[in-house]
Amino acid sequence: MLYTLKYWQYVDLFVYFSHHRVTIPPPCWTNAAHRNGVKVLGTLITEWEPGLKDTLYMLDVYTVSPLGEKVFKAVDKLGLCPASRSLAGP
Repeated sequence: MLYTLKYWQYVDLFVYFSHHRVTIPPPCWTNAAHRNGVKVLGTLITEWEPGLKDTLYMLDVYTVSPLGEKVFKAVDKLGLCPASRSLAGP
């Protein structure tokens, strides 16, 4: 299946999302967005009961989370800015 976005001029920020723990936008989407001056974000998602446990573990200021460390190392290596963080839930 092929997806296209024809009206980049109306987009300020594109968030690439899937129901995987860490989602990094494919180069084709990132390149197309950057050619049109649009910033692109990937997602880190924790869902349901196991996700709640993982989220609390990553946010615990007294614990150094291996997953958190890996995510931030990848962000640094890719030169990304984790400027947008959102926690949504009950």
